[in-house]
Amino acid sequence: NVDEQAILRVEGISKMLGGKPILNNCSLSVRRSELKVLIGLQARASTLLQSINCLIPPDTGDIYLEGQRLDRTNKPALCAFRAQVGMIFQDFN
Repeated sequence: NVDEQAILRVEGISKMLGGKPILNNCSLSVRRSELKVLIGLQARASTLLQSINCLIPPDTGDIYLEGQRLDRTNKPALCAFRAQVGMIFQDFN
């Protein structure tokens, strides 16, 4: 069933900042019409969200939108991805 497939899937995202591991092998999937709540340390939760949108590119891992793997090195593909995956910042500075 198409509705049961993940529209957004994140597999094995890891990120180090300042020599410290912030994310270690994080995975997430979101199906259409599904609501997820992310609870955790602010730096880690924010880094995960920003890594999903490639504002802070992850060191390792893959991101899939509607089954298609995002090629983070392909700027047009990255722009198209960001047009479909929005992000609203908590502090509007």
